[in-house]
Amino acid sequence: MEPLIIEIPCLPDPLLSPNRSRVAHWGQVTSARNQWKHDVFFSAFHAKPEGWRPPEKARINITFVYPFRRRRDQTNLIAMWKSGEDMLVAAGVLVDDDLVHLETMVPRVEIDKARSPLTIVSIERLEVYNGQK
Repeated sequence: MEPLIIEIPCLPDPLLSPNRSRVAHWGQVTSARNQWKHDVFFSAFHAKPEGWRPPEKARINITFVYPFRRRRDQTNLIAMWKSGEDMLVAAGVLVDDDLVHLETMVPRVEIDKARSPLTIVSIERLEVYNGQK
């Protein structure tokens, strides 16, 4: 089965990075997080094919498309993505985002001025044997 591809027409706000959120005003961070959650939820909801059933076990690959190259911290990218992952569950694309139901791969970064800002999520169904992969 082909993976479900969700294209979110933005990137997570840098305020969602642990490096920035600890020095920014909580109201700014909350606003940025709420906007990100809204963008991910509606992108996922509209990308879902009719009759979609969330996989019992899934693997997601995340690609952040930035307009320019610079140093990026992998763990910050993961932290910035986290509330987006919660919205995949809320949108009915995933069953849950715990370790039993989901494998999250290391995020990738692509540099493409023409396509940026963009976040691409690929959801792949995995086989389940006796409740485990």
